[in-house]
Amino acid sequence: PFQRLVPALNLAVRLWIIRGGSDVRHARDANELLEVASDELRAIVGDNSRLGFQVLLLGSLQDHFDLLRAATNPRDRALVELFYATGCRVGEMAVIRVEHIDFTRRRIPVRAKRKERVVYFGLPASRALRKYLGGRRSGYLFQDIIPQQKGHITYYKKAWIGHWRDHRINGFHHCKWLGNPQNMSYAAAKVKFKRFLKSVDLIRVKPDRPLTRSTLARIVQEIGRRAGLGMVGPHMLRHSFATHLLECGADIRAIQELLGHSYLSSTQVYTRISNNAVESTFKRFHPRGT
Repeated sequence: PFQRLVPALNLAVRLWIIRGGSDVRHARDANELLEVASDELRAIVGDNSRLGFQVLLLGSLQDHFDLLRAATNPRDRALVELFYATGCRVGEMAVIRVEHIDFTRRRIPVRAKRKERVVYFGLPASRALRKYLGGRRSGYLFQDIIPQQKGHITYYKKAWIGHWRDHRINGFHHCKWLGNPQNMSYAAAKVKFKRFLKSVDLIRVKPDRPLTRSTLARIVQEIGRRAGLGMVGPHMLRHSFATHLLECGADIRAIQELLGHSYLSSTQVYTRISNNAVESTFKRFHPRGT
């Protein structure tokens, strides 16, 4: 469905622009764009609500399990588990700090759009987080990866030269002559440099810096690609979180609080997304539903 919907939506927008609606600088025009594009999309793919909403959410719990299986390292699994367990926006996920996570009550305070709310997670997400964190107790949950330096060797005229930086004094560059290439092979120079570096402080301080929103989104997209689910993004997991809660009988006002929506109308879109569950319930329980 994803491969069919994305070109269809692009075509819908192009058709609207061709008809003279290219100016979308004002909110009214943007809303009109969405409304008319939806009409064009419906004309292209038919009035099939299940197909239409697949662009927003994972179709089933099985898709979610496939996504988890494709998350092959602890960080990726923790990220997918937490997105699905909490329904967080990607911007909220980026700034979660380890010291704010309450593992006893399994909840996290998050802040976005000038207000704070509490989100909750279950045992699977708790296990994934603990495995990912190891013994770490502070800092941003998903930190930027700063690899430790190992030094490197270059060839300059008649010398093998080893290079490294001292990050205790603003990353000051150092170098050391290792030998003449005519008398020493690269492998021998490498061994000599490695032996020398044991007496050098190579520590590179890791700044407390989170992964960016775009990086988190790319990680989820790559996991979705490996799982064979097409284009998957963090917001799709947020939609799946809300839709599966609603289909299992959760109160829509509780879902509103969990999602951090200011207006109930923003949450009510999931009542339309969940029509599949309503239809299956009707067919299952109504005397003449089949």
